[in-house]
Amino acid sequence: MTPEQRAIFGDLDPAVFFGISEDQLKGESLLYPLRTKVLQRLHKAGVKILVGTDQNTNVGLATIDEMQALYKAGMPREAVMRAATSEVANYLGMSGELGEVKPGQIADLLLVEGNPLEDFAVLKDIRGVMTRGQWHDRATLDAMLDGVALRANSGGK
Repeated sequence: MTPEQRAIFGDLDPAVFFGISEDQLKGESLLYPLRTKVLQRLHKAGVKILVGTDQNTNVGLATIDEMQALYKAGMPREAVMRAATSEVANYLGMSGELGEVKPGQIADLLLVEGNPLEDFAVLKDIRGVMTRGQWHDRATLDAMLDGVALRANSGGK
């Protein structure tokens, strides 16, 4: 987590919330700038970097946050977009099947208002989703989310 992200949790006891000690938390603050420099050098050396998250909740939002962090660490926006799309397809051995918008490829797409190459934050304002050949507009997505919330609040039934 970035120092800014950790600041959100300000009054919470890090040992409890993060499961780490104060000394470990201080170490994380020291390591973040070092990790940023390592990432910059890896990117400049041509090492393939992929976007991903180990978070099991809010995966989409965590992925966008990771994209923003890679950009802030010095990767150009275009390289970050490739790291989230075509480079993932290459890694999975699925180049030519997904990771690009082309005829014949798996078409899971987000429709957003704005250009993510100018601001990754537009990815958080989803207007529609195409998945498995099915279009879901904003109203449909909201209804799906309401259904998930309803099931979660009723014990998953």
